[in-house]
Amino acid sequence: MLRKGVSLSILILISITANAFADIAAINSKAKAVGKSNLGSAQGAAKELPGGGWVRRYSRGAIYSTSDTGTHAIYGAAYRRYKALGAEKSALGAPVTDGGSEVILQHGAIDVSKSGKVTVRNLRSVTFTTTTATLNDGNVRMASNTDALFLPQSGAGGDTTTITCSCKTAQRPGTGSCDVTLSGNTVTCSQGSCSGGCQITIVK
Repeated sequence: MLRKGVSLSILILISITANAFADIAAINSKAKAVGKSNLGSAQGAAKELPGGGWVRRYSRGAIYSTSDTGTHAIYGAAYRRYKALGAEKSALGAPVTDGGSEVILQHGAIDVSKSGKVTVRNLRSVTFTTTTATLNDGNVRMASNTDALFLPQSGAGGDTTTITCSCKTAQRPGTGSCDVTLSGNTVTCSQGSCSGGCQITIVK
C-alpha cells in the first residue's frame, strides 16, 4: 500500500513538473515573439500563480500562461493600467489575447486610443477565452452574420456589448474572415477563410 502511495505521489509530482515546464517554455516563446521592445527587461523568473499557471513580469509588461487562458502578453499603456488595477487579482482576470493597446481579459478589456486615453471595460457577466465569449447572466443573439449582441440581465454587470471575431497573423491583421457561431449563450470563433488565427473581439 505504501509503495502504491509513493508511486502515485511521484506520478503527480512528475505531472506537475511537466506542466510547469510547458508553461514556462510557452512564456519564453511568447516573450521572443512579442519582443523586448514591447516587454522591456525581465524582472526575475516566472512565478506560479495561486490559482494555477505562471506569470513572468517585465519592466513594461507581463506574460501569463494558464490552462484557462493559454499564453498571452500584456504590455505598454494597457499593462500600466492593468497593474494599477491589481493585475490578475483584479475583476478582469488574466489576458486572453496579446497586446499593448487592445487587450481582452477573462472578464473585460483594456483599450488605449491613439491619443493615449485608456478605457477599461469591466464585463463581469462575460467570460472570455481567446476564441469564445460566454454570457453568464442574460441573453445573446446574432445581430448579423458576424456580430453577436450580448444582453446582460439587469444588475448582472456590464452594458449591452457587441462581440465579433478578428483574423490576425501574429500581432497584425490577417486576410480573410473568421466564422462566428452561437450556441446557447456562447459565441465561438473558428478559422473560416482567415489566413492567421481567429480571436474574440469587442466591437467599440
